[in-house]
Amino acid sequence: SASSGEVYELVAEKTKRGLRFTCTCTAGELGQFCKHRAAIICDASLASNNLSAADIAIFKGWLESSQIVAFLDSIATAEEDIKNAKKQVTMLKRELGRRLHDGTA
Repeated sequence: SASSGEVYELVAEKTKRGLRFTCTCTAGELGQFCKHRAAIICDASLASNNLSAADIAIFKGWLESSQIVAFLDSIATAEEDIKNAKKQVTMLKRELGRRLHDGTA
């Protein structure tokens, strides 16, 4: 992890039910969203120091056959929606403040 300097172990394995991908960070151990797993999923080449090109290709294949990328895409869309909603709220508050000040509300 670049932010804390901690070293976490990430393990990916193909199971009968799908892809199991663990991380030893606190969030990962609690089964919560983990930025370390997301970073590797979004850019599998980040693991190139620890994996061969063949292993990275296998991992990418596992990702393509899972629902993980679709979930991450949905998260990104929802986060963008939140960002846009916050901008809209800010704009509306400014407009209301202006109108209250001008007496045009």
